[in-house]
Amino acid sequence: KSLMKKGLITLFILLIFNNSQAGWFDKKIKIKNCYDHKKFKNFKEAKRAGTTNDTFWELDIENDKAVLSYMGSNRRVLENNVIKAKTNDYIIVSDNKLPDVHFDLKNKTLSYKYPAKNINRFEKCDFD
Repeated sequence: KSLMKKGLITLFILLIFNNSQAGWFDKKIKIKNCYDHKKFKNFKEAKRAGTTNDTFWELDIENDKAVLSYMGSNRRVLENNVIKAKTNDYIIVSDNKLPDVHFDLKNKTLSYKYPAKNINRFEKCDFD
């Protein structure tokens, strides 16, 4: 009995350890409510000022896919992107047309530079 009990306890501990080691690379991350944290204290304040938009990201870490969702011409637009690079702290996404979008998972920010249109974004976001 005690050998079987020890075996079950060992198996349980191994299952917990393996699941906890999986980290970011086994799930989807949803990113929403982004705002310029240098100008505003939080998303609600930025929304009241009319500087936010209806843009969301869903990063599928396991399959190296990212979907950008936004409103365009009175309808929801979904754009497929690819994850070019990833670590436990950073993810870089590309549509192979516009500049890459950088996600800092630790600080919950996204950033991108678009020199052709003089855009340099660095925003705080909710990461779920």
